[in-house]
Amino acid sequence: MSGEYNEVSYITKKIKSNFPIYWVQIFGIVDQGVFAPNGMRISKNNKEEIKMVKKLIAKWERDIRDYHESFIPLFDLDMFDDYNDEKYEFQEFKDIFAKELWTVRGALRSFDPDLDLYKSKFHHTPGEDIFNTVRDILTETNDYMKNVAKKVDFKRVKSICDLRLDYLDENSMFLPGIIGLGIRSELLHRVHPSQFSIMTRRSGWAMYYLTDECDEFVIDEEFDGKHRTSFFWEYEYDRFSLYCNLIFNLLEEKLKKYDISLNPKYRFGYVNLFLNEIFTKHKEQASFLNKWRLVRA
Repeated sequence: MSGEYNEVSYITKKIKSNFPIYWVQIFGIVDQGVFAPNGMRISKNNKEEIKMVKKLIAKWERDIRDYHESFIPLFDLDMFDDYNDEKYEFQEFKDIFAKELWTVRGALRSFDPDLDLYKSKFHHTPGEDIFNTVRDILTETNDYMKNVAKKVDFKRVKSICDLRLDYLDENSMFLPGIIGLGIRSELLHRVHPSQFSIMTRRSGWAMYYLTDECDEFVIDEEFDGKHRTSFFWEYEYDRFSLYCNLIFNLLEEKLKKYDISLNPKYRFGYVNLFLNEIFTKHKEQASFLNKWRLVRA
């Protein structure tokens, strides 16, 4: 990555241009009246494909609902309240945090040596620090949902500032080395999938391929004579969310043509699963780029 972001209009154009390609690859529905490369008009009965897509969307919704609803009681603000006799003990919450968040659990169980530093940092970080940071995130987000979220019209969002996510820039919304943009995005998303996108390694790589391998989503790393390309974990979360919202609107518009509706309550969950499908199609390519390779002289 050059350290600079492209204009939003540029990335938006890329997503809109490539979305129809992945639409066909993932859902198998070919719109009537589309022209093939040889110039012939495509005419296809999508009846079976539509049935399969309905089943897939229903499964996606169940999956999103399940991971959302199972998360809510564990991250209820009452469990962080000093006046609650059942308030979490610090170590108790640290254990829950390690077990329940996919991103944290995956990092702690991974054999990838690149995650050794995270595992060590997590082991030595007091549970109180994790507890307090998560409580701050949940408290501020609760206020956001009550007073700001209703002002965000996802159908009309055109710019990053339209999402009104500035509150997430405060230092209290992070715990250096433990809760960064990716892990925090999972926390936010699983509590409020209607409002917050999830930014994972998979969704990040998917966005890279969806935008014709736009280098703002990745970063080149060099160490000890070796080189690799990784997802840029410091990518601006609100910028990423803007593009995720665009994808939801594109999905919703397409699916409506076939009488398939999406529940806005799970907005960014659908997007995440769509991006996961894109990642799966490029998994080998991404894995190759992400492996350390000797730099040629």
